[in-house]
Amino acid sequence: MFEKFDKFMLKIMNVILFFTFVMLLVLVSAQVYVRMFTTNSLTWSEELSTFIMIWMVLLASVVVFRNKGHIWVENVTDHIAGPTKNIVLALGNFASLLFFVLIIYGAFTLLPTVHSQLSPACKIPMSYIYFAVPLSFSFTCVYALRDIYTELTSMNKKTED
Repeated sequence: MFEKFDKFMLKIMNVILFFTFVMLLVLVSAQVYVRMFTTNSLTWSEELSTFIMIWMVLLASVVVFRNKGHIWVENVTDHIAGPTKNIVLALGNFASLLFFVLIIYGAFTLLPTVHSQLSPACKIPMSYIYFAVPLSFSFTCVYALRDIYTELTSMNKKTED
């Protein structure tokens, strides 16, 4: 069941990331074009492109975490073998999970406060921008739980063999 959810989420994330990248490309290109060939500039494009980039980076970090592509120190785990290595990796993922949950909690306590604040140029409620944080970290929690489960079950398989 998780595999179906994972494939579905990956497709959705890739589509969203593609469209955010295209939107960012169009906005920045339009801003450059308007500044180069007219005496005016688009007052809202820089702000909107910043917001799009925030969403794009935070959602891309979910895909990177899913693929275990984040930078991490391998010095400790390279010198450990067997079930101990699985325990260390599961504990590392558990520590990451705790951090993600704290960030989600902090973000949800902040969202009502910033909802009444509007961005200066686009007049978008800032809670829409800040919502990218708990959303992306929630998806990352799912993959952290998957990694913990994988490490613990592979440890059990090694001890049974």
